[in-house]
Amino acid sequence: MFTKHLVDPYAFLDEDVVAKAYAAAEDRLAERVAGEEGVQAKMLKGHSAQAIMDYAKDIDADLVIVGSHKPGLSDYFLGSTASRIVRHACCNVHVLRHL
Repeated sequence: MFTKHLVDPYAFLDEDVVAKAYAAAEDRLAERVAGEEGVQAKMLKGHSAQAIMDYAKDIDADLVIVGSHKPGLSDYFLGSTASRIVRHACCNVHVLRHL
């Protein structure tokens, strides 16, 4: 007999704590791009690659810029967020490599 238990990871987090952390992350992101011409900070919720691709499609983006690390063996089998975006985005993708 096989039993699978699914637990919502957010069930154990206080909603106020999550909301405050999200707001703080939005503030830090806005600070990082403050003063950069033509740059808009945007926080997305959901599966990272899918959320980015959906947002790019919604705003009819011409280009997505995404960071990537030096790939490890698991990335070749599972695919990183950047590689998923490169393969499936509706627009051009520029990958900034972090070595």
